[in-house]
Amino acid sequence: MAELAQKEFESTINDFSNIDLALDNLLMLEYEIFLKMQKEITEKFIEFADNEASKSAFPNVRKIIDEYKNSPLLNSEPTKILNGIVNVIVSLADSNRQSRVSRSGSSLMNHISYLLLKRGFTFQKDYQREFVLKTGCKLDFFFPNLESYKEEPKNCCAVACQTTSNDRFRLTFAQMPHDTRNRACTAIGNSNFGTKLGASSLTDNKLEEAKRNGVKFVIISSAIDERLKKSKTVMSYQEWFEELKMLSKFW
Repeated sequence: MAELAQKEFESTINDFSNIDLALDNLLMLEYEIFLKMQKEITEKFIEFADNEASKSAFPNVRKIIDEYKNSPLLNSEPTKILNGIVNVIVSLADSNRQSRVSRSGSSLMNHISYLLLKRGFTFQKDYQREFVLKTGCKLDFFFPNLESYKEEPKNCCAVACQTTSNDRFRLTFAQMPHDTRNRACTAIGNSNFGTKLGASSLTDNKLEEAKRNGVKFVIISSAIDERLKKSKTVMSYQEWFEELKMLSKFW
């Protein structure tokens, strides 16, 4: 789904000069695509399932739909045989909920990687994804590689991605190395969330905790207010990309 959003971005906007604005638009486009596809599937799901669900791939769904279609009660008392169909629809709703959670987390990583490529960074040369630096330290991004880390850790950047700044970041902070530049990338400031994921979501306690652990939050620039500027533990995506460009001179 991220690729669909990226293609749409290139055909309609295609401006990579402002990383914060580009990321905001990419996240919005992907969410719009997700809602459209979800609506299409939800409204015609039973018809879609009847056409696509094979016995081998989806045996339970196929069995429920066939029983419903072939039941002698269909014409006389159809409501008595709806239990199976209801179970299918409930499963669909649960699947939609889970996909929203997993999609929002992975989409941030995918779009950051896409923007890195557009700005001239090379995957597996300048940065790694889902990288295990050492035992108990799995990172969403690492710049640039293990060899550079062994030579000079302060020129490396360790990154964890999370849509929000919820309590899971405490675990993230604990896993990050203590000798690299550590960044916690979020979707704070993204237009999809409005005021629900703005500057106030980074409380003073979270900022202080990040500072103690040597971590800076990376958020969309529109959410950076005076309080966050003064904290010195928050930076925009544009600032982060400029930092990476500067560090790349030493790789």
